Amino acid sequence: MRKGIDISSYQGDINFDYIKTNYDFVIIRCGYGDDLSSDDNECSQCDTMAQTYINECEARNIPYALYLYQYAADNEQSRSEAAHVREWYNKSNPIGVFLDIEDADGYKERHGIDYYSTQALAITWLDELADIKAKGIYASHSWLNTYMNVDELIEHGALIWEAHWNDDGEICDDKFAMSQESSDHHLDDGTRVDYDIMRDEVYNQLVGISDISNEDESIESDDQTSQELDEDVIDAIYRGEYGNGDERREKLEAAGYNYADYQAAMEAKYYSSKDDTPAGNEEEPAEGTPQEKEESVAVVEPGGSFCQIARDYLGDEGRAAELAEHNGMTLDDTLYAGMELRLPT
Repeated sequence: MRKGIDISSYQGDINFDYIKTNYDFVIIRCGYGDDLSSDDNECSQCDTMAQTYINECEARNIPYALYLYQYAADNEQSRSEAAHVREWYNKSNPIGVFLDIEDADGYKERHGIDYYSTQALAITWLDELADIKAKGIYASHSWLNTYMNVDELIEHGALIWEAHWNDDGEICDDKFAMSQESSDHHLDDGTRVDYDIMRDEVYNQLVGISDISNEDESIESDDQTSQELDEDVIDAIYRGEYGNGDERREKLEAAGYNYADYQAAMEAKYYSSKDDTPAGNEEEPAEGTPQEKEESVAVVEPGGSFCQIARDYLGDEGRAAELAEHNGMTLDDTLYAGMELRLPT
């Protein structure tokens, strides 16, 4: 997991050298509502510290995203809020943009805005920003469960950033990108901030997307060239986090990765022990030399675990830790349906 903080003018002046050393990313509130202006100083609903925080991050090459607090009551206002965040996006270099759809300050309640309407308004916002690859929705666990259809948000391109204040270092749902773990985290000078964690693969995708998101997108994905392959992505492919077949290709290319390069690298890393001797032209192995065999694998079923696979495939549930270690994992790592695990002999 990558760790970060989200901040607004409430934090005031903070030490970005400390942040650079101790965190992987920052999420900055750029404003709230749909108030736009050609002059930031006249934008009454822009965060007064947003530009300062952006400058501090860019001076230190700290990856940062932006978020806007939602006040929209109808689709027209939601489209205006999309225009507001786009204005910030176009003049800076964020790795993504997010919309905070909760009602922490009671604005929606005071103005009679139905909480259930935030689903449709969020989709309007997402669709207005369809050309921005990295965009997402922030809300608490209860808000997402009560008022939102998360699957529909994801279908419209949303990364889900959930407030999940258990401080357990985990993201509670596999399809969520990020979790706000605490609202009571403190920097070196005692400043209270919100603390966030992000999946490694999401972080890698966002950092890659930020480099290409404003370029000409007419380039065919097959012509993309991976300058340096990311080992974390290769491992994630093997674990099944990018799916299989066409789904894998689409997810990798959407993230800016060259499918062919990464697929080949994954196969070379995890399946290079296969016997390449053509059938019908085999030679007997020298006496005392074991003949190479293709390594056996187990395909993880829905709800599968290391213990279950060790029991069913190795005949001994007690070999679960050995199975995990053989695959470069620990018993705490999450297994995904469709993932292939190499079986120890």
